[in-house]
Amino acid sequence: MARKTLHSKISDEYDFLLIGIVCQHKDYRLCHFLNKQLSIRLQRDADYEITKPKNKQKLSFAFYTYAPAEQPCYYLFANKTEGGILISDHKNMDYFLMIKDYQNRLEEESLIGTIKNSPLVLGAYSVQAGLLRSKENLVF
Repeated sequence: MARKTLHSKISDEYDFLLIGIVCQHKDYRLCHFLNKQLSIRLQRDADYEITKPKNKQKLSFAFYTYAPAEQPCYYLFANKTEGGILISDHKNMDYFLMIKDYQNRLEEESLIGTIKNSPLVLGAYSVQAGLLRSKENLVF
């Protein structure tokens, strides 16, 4: 009897650039800075909501999107909210910038450098989403 091998597409779900940002300012100030520096147009969207499996507590996180046709899609979201953290692996990160369909990985360091050079930002770091314990919170 032949064995059937199943392949998971889970790795495809985490094929994006993820940048953790340390910033003590409000989300709208960071959003304004990113729009200016990166020449994008992030706009406030409905909050991103998750339900914690242990206690069924609902958490809402500030969420911004910019999804132009046939170009990379940008998502800025808060990592912390009253009552919880979205990505517990990186408790020190205040925000994450996710870029889907980002083709130019060579410019990743330059992009992070641009974000780091803001007077608003205390730090910006590349994060490997596939290695996160709470990576299921990033599928939207």
